[in-house]
Amino acid sequence: MQIKHKPAVIIAVIGSFYSLFATYIIFINHWQEAYWAKAAQYRADESVIIEWIYPALHDIAMIGSVILLVSAFLHRREHKWAWNVSMMGILLMVLGTVFPIVGSGSAGIFPMYIFVAIPNLAVFYLFLCYVRKADGTIVALATIVGITYTVCLLNGIASASRAIQHGGVEGIHIFAGMEGYPDEGSSAKFVASMRLNWFASALWISFMMTMLLKKAKHYLVMISTAAVVLSLFGGVL
Repeated sequence: MQIKHKPAVIIAVIGSFYSLFATYIIFINHWQEAYWAKAAQYRADESVIIEWIYPALHDIAMIGSVILLVSAFLHRREHKWAWNVSMMGILLMVLGTVFPIVGSGSAGIFPMYIFVAIPNLAVFYLFLCYVRKADGTIVALATIVGITYTVCLLNGIASASRAIQHGGVEGIHIFAGMEGYPDEGSSAKFVASMRLNWFASALWISFMMTMLLKKAKHYLVMISTAAVVLSLFGGVL
């Protein structure tokens, strides 16, 4: 399938620089605001999530932006891996900017990350529908998989929050206004679920890249089977 390399260079450069600067600016102006908004709701567990998860997602989005920028050079050379590298960067950009919308919205403040997550999604569809002009079935499946890996990420973060709520971090139950001792069994269950959901998210990203690279169907079957099992098991837990 023919790749429109020249438009890809422009889209990659604009998309990567916008994501780099927007992600950074929003993070340094919004991170503490979100933290204190959750603290004001007496949700110590979610304050801890914002304290650690927002920076981690910020790093993922920034790395994805740099990968997209590198792909612009590959498109300039019309390299055969250019489009694939672009998509890998974009997937990381989207992964790193969607959850903070939910976290900030639930804290009762305006979700500033919407100003970077939506442009990142626009870049995703430009590369999928215009730069490569993928088949409609592929676009629909990529959309479903994209929603799935995002939901798995959110489930993992929710499990981390519940693990803290049940005493997963020493002393957090006192700060959160909880009485009695931590429920260690529940904490362990949520910690296990957290990891399973995050592994599932990584597998769904692998599935999407394998699908877009048009690898053999048996690879898709193996990856999707593992992703489905982990998603269901982690979600049920």
